[in-house]
Amino acid sequence: MELYRRSNQSPPSVEKDFLIYDATKSEHSPENLDKILSMSANLTIPALVQNFSSIHGAIGSVPETSTIDMFLAYQASRCRPNPSCQIQGEVENQNHTYDFLLQHFRTSP
Repeated sequence: MELYRRSNQSPPSVEKDFLIYDATKSEHSPENLDKILSMSANLTIPALVQNFSSIHGAIGSVPETSTIDMFLAYQASRCRPNPSCQIQGEVENQNHTYDFLLQHFRTSP
């Protein structure tokens, strides 16, 4: 707030400078998300999407993706391209095969 006072600008406000979609609120549905995203595009302002996915994300939502092993095997069975991986401590992403990743995650640390 202090920064805005010093710059003689008012802080950004919802519906004027950006839109918010909070998936935990009962009035927000997937249809409302489409409306909010369309409105933000028409107004050329950003849309902030909050609380859209569970803490677990998509992994674990079905038995085939309930573990890392099963998720990787599932992706491989669907002939998905090799994933791009950011290895901790490395600068560049690397593409590894599903077989390599399955073996890597099966080894103990």
